[in-house]
Amino acid sequence: MPERVRLLREASPYVLPTESPAELEQLKRAVREALNPPDSIGEIYADEFAYCVWLARRFQRASSQGVKKHFGDALFDILRELDACERDEAAELVDSWSRDEPTAKAEIRAILQKYGKSEYDVEAEAIRRCLNNLTAIEQLRTSSDLGRDKALTMFAFVQDKWAKNQRAAKGAVADHPVVGLAHSKRKAG
Repeated sequence: MPERVRLLREASPYVLPTESPAELEQLKRAVREALNPPDSIGEIYADEFAYCVWLARRFQRASSQGVKKHFGDALFDILRELDACERDEAAELVDSWSRDEPTAKAEIRAILQKYGKSEYDVEAEAIRRCLNNLTAIEQLRTSSDLGRDKALTMFAFVQDKWAKNQRAAKGAVADHPVVGLAHSKRKAG
């Protein structure tokens, strides 16, 4: 257990161990620079916008990783269903294919093409295998997108309110002209 404790970074409610706190901070800075919040309330909404973008990116990675996880099994099962090769040969091909070996990739493309299929069929099977998880992730991403849009709407509201207050303050000064002091000659008496 002590080894695990030493590996942990400073705790953050927004950053997973696989993510970079520096990247989140960079995103927040970029959003603040782009939106130029006029006050601390605007900064809160700008940060919320950045966090929702951060979450959407996380959910996209989770979707992609979920599909990638099923690619090898999907390819193996398709090769076996097509009766394109023996079990051991299919396992070796899939293993080589997953290591991005060009000859294995070319051989698999040729086998799939021979049976009227392509790597997109493998992709579709991988997606089918994790569709329930992808649907849940998509719901989370949609929720994050709604949060992002709400934060941006609220930011615009705060910015508009700030601008109106600035105009009102300038108008108040304009409504009360500064009285000039004129040099007056005093009559000596």
